Amino acid sequence: MATATCVAAAVNGTVALIGSSLAALTTHHAPVDVRSPVALTHPVDRWTVFVAIALSGLCALGAEVIWTRLLSLILGGTFYAFSIILAVFLVGLALGSTGGSLLARGTMPPRMALFGCQMLQAAAIAWTAFIIAKSLPYWPINPSLSPSPWVTFQVDLVRCLWAILPATILWGASFPLALGAVASPGQDPGRLVGGIYAANTIGAIIGAIGFSVVFVPWLGTQQSQRLLIGFSTIAALLLWVPLVRSRGARPSAGAPSTIPAFSFTNAVWMGVAMGVAAWLAWSVPQGSGAVGNLWPFADCLEQRGGNPLRG
Repeated sequence: MATATCVAAAVNGTVALIGSSLAALTTHHAPVDVRSPVALTHPVDRWTVFVAIALSGLCALGAEVIWTRLLSLILGGTFYAFSIILAVFLVGLALGSTGGSLLARGTMPPRMALFGCQMLQAAAIAWTAFIIAKSLPYWPINPSLSPSPWVTFQVDLVRCLWAILPATILWGASFPLALGAVASPGQDPGRLVGGIYAANTIGAIIGAIGFSVVFVPWLGTQQSQRLLIGFSTIAALLLWVPLVRSRGARPSAGAPSTIPAFSFTNAVWMGVAMGVAAWLAWSVPQGSGAVGNLWPFADCLEQRGGNPLRG
């Protein structure tokens, strides 16, 4: 532990030295506060994006708390298992951020892409809940039979990728899409990125503390995962607010339209999306009460009148 801590501090200090060297070689020009003559986004529209990305961070860290708790029953309660789960989270965030940055430069408005990302996030959370409860415990393998920890790591890595990678990719894509949704000419890029990053981090802190201290002990993992789906749906609804606010309005001359006009078709699709989100929340399964790879065997023993894992 002491060696690992010293190595981490040394790496962080090295990064600081590299940053200081690059700063000395780079000329800094203070950004000019230039206001765009045409306001591309309404202040309410901007704040809905900030709240949505905060809810995205809340769901990401809340889900990590819940899924680490559940996956530790399968992978084992060691720091090796936690490191594998965290590594998969970071890989998914990196892949999602790359894809989201490319999508933000495409023809689809970033706000609409962020809305779709949050709706898909609800489906991804339901997917992970189903895989952890109904798929992983019943894989016909027992990694503990191998004397090599490398074999166990490979199997555990595949399990985590299968369960949580889709959700982490979507959380990674949300950040660049949020930047694209609030960006406009004349803005200071540093202030823009800092604001989105701050909102996401505040939500992440609330999610980590709230789900580990309040929601999981109070509601349990099943209801907490349903709550995550609800938060993702709320984030999507907030991104739909401009459509409702601008009902019947037409963009002024010279002002580019960043969102589609409100229509009956959009309302129908919105209703369908909300119905699907409600069904996804209802479909979250209840986790088994047994432990790890012995879940299916415990179920069989319980049906025969006894379960040695109880107590």
